[in-house]
Amino acid sequence: MNINITKETEDALSSIAKKHNKTVDYLVEEAILNFLEDFEDIKDALQGREERLKSDNGIKANEFYKQIGI
Repeated sequence: MNINITKETEDALSSIAKKHNKTVDYLVEEAILNFLEDFEDIKDALQGREERLKSDNGIKANEFYKQIGI
């Protein structure tokens, strides 16, 4: 895979890679993997929120706070 990035971004990646004794390819792959994991987590959280909003099993936050004395 090839990507196009600015010279500024390339220089920053190279500097970080050198400082941490890693390759630029390694840093980019790790960044992409972290993004994909975060994306899946957000997707799951939003899906769960949507399911909770559709169900009648929940209570409103202010009702919950009253129940616990806040």
